[in-house]
Amino acid sequence: MFGIKYSEINTDNNLNSFTKNSQGVFNQNFNQSNRFIIDEKIVASYIKFTSNFKKWMFSGGLRWEESTTKGTSTNPVETKTRNISKLFPSTSISRSLTKKIGTNFSYSYRIRRPSYSSLNSFVYYYDPYTFEEGNPNLKPAFTNSFQFNLTFNEQPFFSIGYKDTLDALFELITQNDSSAETSRSVINL
Repeated sequence: MFGIKYSEINTDNNLNSFTKNSQGVFNQNFNQSNRFIIDEKIVASYIKFTSNFKKWMFSGGLRWEESTTKGTSTNPVETKTRNISKLFPSTSISRSLTKKIGTNFSYSYRIRRPSYSSLNSFVYYYDPYTFEEGNPNLKPAFTNSFQFNLTFNEQPFFSIGYKDTLDALFELITQNDSSAETSRSVINL
């Protein structure tokens, strides 16, 4: 099996914040307003091979992915880009032990992309004491995943796995005790 995929995403987020003045009129607060435009293009291709031999089944695949994500903000005025070009292998080996019981071992290399909003360094206020800010320096998280299963009627009933993640994404919440402000941001571990 083989295939090719192309996807294109264009989003436009426009946040307008207003503050009520002493006459009861709402005026736009330009310091807390932001327009953020995302343009993303992903090209991917994959190939997968499967084979059976007596009580053994084998599956192996390789996916290549090239992506460019560009985020443009109006406050502050800046454009940030995140490029990814990577190969993602996967494999699985299964063996029947009896008519109903079998084993399976699998490996895969996966990606977890940061959210689009992370490219925007704009500070988004929920209320006067709580805000969230993007982190344009975030890297995607890449995970090597290994799993062993015992199966009954080809469904796992016992599994053990191991995952090793590089640059894991973690939501960090901090508080400034002197100002009583709480902030939220995503970081790489």
